[in-house]
Order: sequence, then C-alpha cells, then structure tokens
Amino acid sequence: MRDFGGSEEKSVEIIPGVGLPVARVGQTLADIEAMVGLADDIQADPDRAYWHRHKPAFVAHFDREGLVELIEVYYSEGGEEQVTLDGTQLTYRLMDEVMADLQVAGRRGRRMVIGFDFDDGFCVWSMSSLSPSDLTGGSYDPDDERAVVEGVSVGAPDYFTDPARASPDRGQ
Repeated sequence: MRDFGGSEEKSVEIIPGVGLPVARVGQTLADIEAMVGLADDIQADPDRAYWHRHKPAFVAHFDREGLVELIEVYYSEGGEEQVTLDGTQLTYRLMDEVMADLQVAGRRGRRMVIGFDFDDGFCVWSMSSLSPSDLTGGSYDPDDERAVVEGVSVGAPDYFTDPARASPDRGQ
C-alpha cells in the first residue's frame, strides 16, 4: 500500500518479466508459501497453486520442474487492492483506458483474444465477467461492450512471444 498525501492507495505492483513482490518466476511453491503462507488450493490442478484469500488473489502456474512460469493476479472489488505497473492501476478499469495509459508510458501491446500481450513479460486480460457498470455502480447497459481489465499475467518475456505456446486463450 502506498500513501499519497494523506490518502492511502492500495495496490500491488507487478514487475514485468519477474512477477509480484510475493511471487516470482522461477520460484518453487515452498518459496512462495514462505512469503505469503500456504496456498488455498493445490489439489484441483497439480500444475497450479491458488491464493484466493490474498488481496489481490493470485495463481502460480508451475512448469515440469516445479518452478513458477506464470503468475496470474486478479482484480479486487471496489476499494480493495488492485494491480499496478509504475503506479498506473491496471485491474478494475476499462481496458481502453489502461491501454491508453500504457501507450503514453511507451508500452505497446499485441492484441490477443482476451486482451493484450507485452514483450517485456506481462499481459492484461478480460474474461468479460465484469461490465463498465460494475466500475461505476450504475445500471447495466447491455449495449456497452467495453472490456474491463479483470487480471494481469506475468511471466518471462519469452512466455508471451513463444509460438510453441499456442493456446485457445491466445487465439492460436
């Protein structure tokens, strides 16, 4: 959390290509659990560990050697902690606004099916479970199809550029 002139802003800063302050690419499950406590769920998928109670919630994906290859971090509702990059809030905002702010900061993303990949090792994405009205508390407008950033994934830069990593969520 950071304090900006008396108002506290809650955020978790991503480190592109590296991860989060509490979970990093190349770590083991034991490394992360030493930082944040036991995972909430590792039984559902042996290649992933979930920290649902962490704010914001995150998932670590492990490679065959048991090392983290990708970290997904999710939005938190309302005033809860959000994901940031260089102080710019990424989650729980309109995708268009996030992309405009990242472009001003000199970052260019490549469109993929559910969001944008960035060469320095992260992506922003939306599963379309939130609508713009969720951000404002206004009434739902079925004609407003703007995407809301629901999560950020962080991994080694080659994770986002490797053509061998074709998957349905990347549109390949």
